[in-house]
Amino acid sequence: MGKLYSILAGGFVAIVLALGAGPAAAVPGTGNGQGNGPPFDIVRGGGEFPFVTPFGRLQVAIQADGIKKKGVASGSFSATIRGIVNIDISGSITCLEVDGSSVVLSGIVEQTNSGIAPIGSGVIAMGIDNGAPGPDGTPVDTVLALPQGRPLYTCPEPLSAGVQLTKGDFVTHDGDFRTQGQLP
Repeated sequence: MGKLYSILAGGFVAIVLALGAGPAAAVPGTGNGQGNGPPFDIVRGGGEFPFVTPFGRLQVAIQADGIKKKGVASGSFSATIRGIVNIDISGSITCLEVDGSSVVLSGIVEQTNSGIAPIGSGVIAMGIDNGAPGPDGTPVDTVLALPQGRPLYTCPEPLSAGVQLTKGDFVTHDGDFRTQGQLP
C-alpha cells in the first residue's frame, strides 16, 4: 500500500510540477499571436485545481514563466501539493512549445522537499490558454502535468487538453504566427 501511495503521490506532484513561476523577460501576448507581439513563444501564469485520490483530496497549485527565443527555452516553474501529502517543487524549464493557444513544456526539478520528486527528475505539462477568465472570474484554461524520470529538451506533441483550473490563468503567446495550427 505504501508503494501505491508513493506512485499516486508522485503523479500528483508531477501535475503540480509541470508549471511554475520565474521571470520570462518579456510580456506575453494574447494567446493567439495573430502576427502581433514578439517573435518568440511565451507562457506565464498560475492556477489551482483539486485532485481527488483514493486516499483523499489534494489541492494543487502551479506557476510557470517561460520563454523560447531562437530555439532556446528558459524560465521556471513551481508547484505545491497540499492534502494527504505536502510537496513543494521548483525548477527550470528545459523545453517550451506554443502552437496557437496550446502549450507544452518540460522542466528539471532543482528544489524539492520530497523524495517523490527528487532533484534532477523531470516534469512535463501541457494545456490550453482559452483566454481570460469569464466575467464572474471563472477560469477557462486547462492544464495537465505529469512526472518524468528526466526532463525533456525537445517538447513532444500535446497528449491532452488537461483539466479545468478552479483558480488562476495562464497566458501564452505563439511567436511563430505563420505556422499556427499547420501540420508539418
